[in-house]
Amino acid sequence: MIGHCFNPECNEELRYLRQGSVYQWETGVAQDFHSEFFWLCPTCSSHFKIISDHDGEPSLASAALRDERGQRNSRIRRVLRDVMVPPENEDVLRVAS
Repeated sequence: MIGHCFNPECNEELRYLRQGSVYQWETGVAQDFHSEFFWLCPTCSSHFKIISDHDGEPSLASAALRDERGQRNSRIRRVLRDVMVPPENEDVLRVAS
């Protein structure tokens, strides 16, 4: 489970999925398929994004960096960003402590 910001310089704890950005990293195929999720806090997600490095591992990069390979070929993608939730439904997206 995601617990803290992916940025090693930040130790922000994940409390609500409506804040920041969630990324999904996919590895393997068929029976060896594996999916892992990473979170960037609101502050870090405004400056950084998570990309695949040259070895295919998740890595932090500047948000301004353009991916020359194109998103279609990437094994990591942003799946959730700054979701707005009505106050009466706020507890639905609260992460269990």
